[in-house]
Amino acid sequence: MIAWKKTFCLLLAVNVLPVYLAAKTDSTQTKGFFAYPILFYTPETRLAYGAAMTVFTRDPKNTRPSSWIPMFVYTQNKQIIAKLLANLYGKEEKWQLDAWLGYYDYPDKFFGIGNQTTDDQKESYTAERVVIQLSPRWHIQSGLYVGVQYEFMHQQLSELKEDGTLILGNIPGSHKSQYAGIGALISKDTRDNIYFPVKGYYYSLQYAGFGSLLGSDFSFQRLNVNLRQYLPVRTRHVMAMQFYSQMIFGTAPFQTLSGFGGTQIMRGYYEGRYRDNHVLVLQTEYRFFFTELLGAAFFGNAGEVAHDFSHFQINQFKYSVGFGFRFCINPKEKLNLRLDVAYGKNTSGYYVEIFEAF
Repeated sequence: MIAWKKTFCLLLAVNVLPVYLAAKTDSTQTKGFFAYPILFYTPETRLAYGAAMTVFTRDPKNTRPSSWIPMFVYTQNKQIIAKLLANLYGKEEKWQLDAWLGYYDYPDKFFGIGNQTTDDQKESYTAERVVIQLSPRWHIQSGLYVGVQYEFMHQQLSELKEDGTLILGNIPGSHKSQYAGIGALISKDTRDNIYFPVKGYYYSLQYAGFGSLLGSDFSFQRLNVNLRQYLPVRTRHVMAMQFYSQMIFGTAPFQTLSGFGGTQIMRGYYEGRYRDNHVLVLQTEYRFFFTELLGAAFFGNAGEVAHDFSHFQINQFKYSVGFGFRFCINPKEKLNLRLDVAYGKNTSGYYVEIFEAF
């Protein structure tokens, strides 16, 4: 218990540092940068540490700065994560571009495909990946954006389990492969704050198609629906709700199949613990602050994956429940560090991260 407290104190200190440095920068500056360490914990990585730098520029007519964030992370599970994140805004924020370029050398786990897989099916593998995602979007009217997106991933799997299912090569994506696709998106955002919304909603719909004309080894279509609603209860008390669904039509590599788990969707389950063509997830969370800087949250979630829509059954849904603490590390922006504990069916997870799950 003492070791965990020391680890958490270290996580708190390291995660507060970049926000403190950002707060020290003058909001009227047109350009600048700051460097900082990274430290976090998830079941998929265990303890992770590294470094990052934020380079920003600001148009005088914009309220938000454009930023470039290169980072490098190494984890206790011997995973390497190197990526460049960019969030760019045009003049008067009439357009926005999100970009993600990443390299991953990532030991991971595969539990099979379907809603009834067991822990005995777990097998380890290592994936070396190059990922590119580009998403330009344009502001149409208050809170409404439309845009396009491009995705590319090239990967090579190694260190496959000798008597496992991946080494047989029958599962799409189990050896060297790549996929590429383009699509469209539309979103409506009325949240009063992007980090800790108390009222409003965020609705988005995304479609992407993948095929050989784009250099993809797989042909499939993907549809994402993400609906988030925030209801104020009292000052700094909010009921947050989310409906999330992803639908895959065609033959997709197993890494891109619909699933849940991780830091955002169905906490308490290993990311990708359950995966198949389609997923439905409902999440609710009650968040509140009882001092200026200290708060808490209680949450409950339910989700299921299925090969076809007709296979969804209410009595087959998985669940997770949990609670957490919130430490406000930037009161002006309402930016919080969260420590969550979540429990699912024969599983649990601990999470220390910046930003709310949804």
